[in-house]
Amino acid sequence: MLHVDGSLTSNAGGAGILLQGPKGMEIEVAVKIDFPTTNNTAEYEALTIGLEMALEAGV
Repeated sequence: MLHVDGSLTSNAGGAGILLQGPKGMEIEVAVKIDFPTTNNTAEYEALTIGLEMALEAGV
């Protein structure tokens, strides 16, 4: 299961990702977004990172 959330304020942005795999595996990551963007783009960035994590973890 993949949970993602991206957020943006007037001066900072970030994304949180939680990947849960079979047998209790969990990977949790928080990233800072250092480029001008919108809230929707921050959400998509979180999703992109989460999907890359899932591919690398083989889930």
